[in-house]
Amino acid sequence: MLDQARMVTALLQAVRTGDRETAQRLYDAFLPLETLRDDISLIRVLHDAVTFSRIADMGPILPLLSSTPPEHRAKIEHAARVLLALEHEFAQANPYLEP
Repeated sequence: MLDQARMVTALLQAVRTGDRETAQRLYDAFLPLETLRDDISLIRVLHDAVTFSRIADMGPILPLLSSTPPEHRAKIEHAARVLLALEHEFAQANPYLEP
């Protein structure tokens, strides 16, 4: 199973336990991709991020939605791959934490 959920699980745990420093550090890792989602499109950016990070091939975007404008694709791919790399590093450093 892929370890894509460990960081978000740790973020939730940090919030629940009041560990603000850890919560902020983890939140900051998600911020670049979340900012792109806010700036461009929640659905399109998430759709493209999953494909660009090679987690899964999402295929074409749903009808009634346009594709992400080409000028934004490199930013989305970069943010998705950085986040995925951080997730893998986090999973290796925290093998005890279940996703």
